[in-house]
Amino acid sequence: MFKTEIFRYLISGFINSTIGYILFIISLNFFFINIYYSNFLSYLAGVSSAFFLNKYYVFKKNSEASIYIFVVGFIISYFINLVILKLILEFLNISNEDAQLISMATYTITFYIYNKLIVFKKKNEKLT
Repeated sequence: MFKTEIFRYLISGFINSTIGYILFIISLNFFFINIYYSNFLSYLAGVSSAFFLNKYYVFKKNSEASIYIFVVGFIISYFINLVILKLILEFLNISNEDAQLISMATYTITFYIYNKLIVFKKKNEKLT
């Protein structure tokens, strides 16, 4: 079960998301930092470890996968997350914490697809 790529991605994502969500809760509720800044800090905390976990554990690629291309994917996924977060907060009557959890799911899916198809794409793998 631990051998499938998606399962490994979920494990590494769980680790990064847990750290990020804890930082989000602390920033928001203990330091009273604005929700959007708290969101940014939580994602910034996980991006560097995410690169190494994805490269060596999830996709098992020891090649020259570029951190710059990875960061571009992070930025794209983060802004999608931010838009979803803003829409949830504007149109649904739920807590900031619950809105963050929902928007994290969109980030996770978007970032996995980006990493799979672009950053850690295998040479013979086609974009189908």
